[in-house]
Amino acid sequence: MVFISTKAHSAQDILCFNVFHLDAGETVKVTSNVERLTGLFDSVARPASPEDTYKGDMRIKREDGGIDYGLVNEDVIPMGYNLLGIWGNSPNDIYIVGKYGLILRYDGYSWTKMRSATTEDIEAGWGSSPSNVFAVGSSGSILHYNGRAWSGMASGTTNHLLGVWGSSPSDVFAVGSEGAILHYDGNTWSAMAIGRDPGWFNGVWGSSSYDVFAVVGAIWHYDGNTWSHMANPELSPKVGWPDLNGVWGSSSSDVFAGGSGGTIMHYNGNSWSSMMSGTEESLSAVWGSSSSDVFAVGYHGIILHYDGNEWRTMTNTEHELEAVWVSSLKDVYVVGKEIVLHYDGTSWKEISP
Repeated sequence: MVFISTKAHSAQDILCFNVFHLDAGETVKVTSNVERLTGLFDSVARPASPEDTYKGDMRIKREDGGIDYGLVNEDVIPMGYNLLGIWGNSPNDIYIVGKYGLILRYDGYSWTKMRSATTEDIEAGWGSSPSNVFAVGSSGSILHYNGRAWSGMASGTTNHLLGVWGSSPSDVFAVGSEGAILHYDGNTWSAMAIGRDPGWFNGVWGSSSYDVFAVVGAIWHYDGNTWSHMANPELSPKVGWPDLNGVWGSSSSDVFAGGSGGTIMHYNGNSWSSMMSGTEESLSAVWGSSSSDVFAVGYHGIILHYDGNEWRTMTNTEHELEAVWVSSLKDVYVVGKEIVLHYDGTSWKEISP
């Protein structure tokens, strides 16, 4: 292996590329995840040391179409990064996923950038323990973390995967484009039949292995044997049939789904009904800690909270918000474009890496 360095080749290519490794004699190009600009490697550098750093999260594309990656400094977070999903095992063990294979881990004090073994966008994560975490993303990407390292899993699909949830290490669901629903039994992933293509499933959550909800422009339900269409959101005069982007519940009789146009729906165990959200902003995700502590986040920085009686707007930021994870009423995390927010029960504070 040899180590290669590069410098900016134009006024537009403002990133400074430092140390990478690849097979000797290969001709390579690198693409920035900020501007997706192309520069050429121009010199061979000394072997990397722990002090070598880089700015920007680069992936190295070989001329033969393959990908090499393995950046030196894993603590540097790229400029212009987009965070797409979040899941926590505890307040001191939180995983954030994003564009171009980005995975961050937060221990309650500091951030670490993890090697994800992919350059695909990672959309969502879920785990049953610190040594059993799944992440899903574009082109059928599924990753698994065993407590030591991330590795790729065979998904059997090229559909984009947008949501993941499980009831146990041997009962995990992943959903995505073209009506894709996959199930993991502890050994292999396999496609589940749903009878027709309802569109892009954006989220999945369940209270048990026989009570699973998936959302798209409608709500689907799995009873342990089959998937079936359950309900549609109400027609909106401004957005038409709303898309639903996120789903979460505190129990089988207390489930929330949020989506475009400020749509929020609630399931009481018998039927779905619309709720007044107080906003027309599109909602990307919903999560909570109890039936009286539920958060929804979305476009134009909207953050809503439900106290068991009504939804209220908590705050707005300038950032697009993509996902939320709630440990308790006094410990809430929200991620989005170039931002991580934390709520301590009193106020929101940016804790971006």
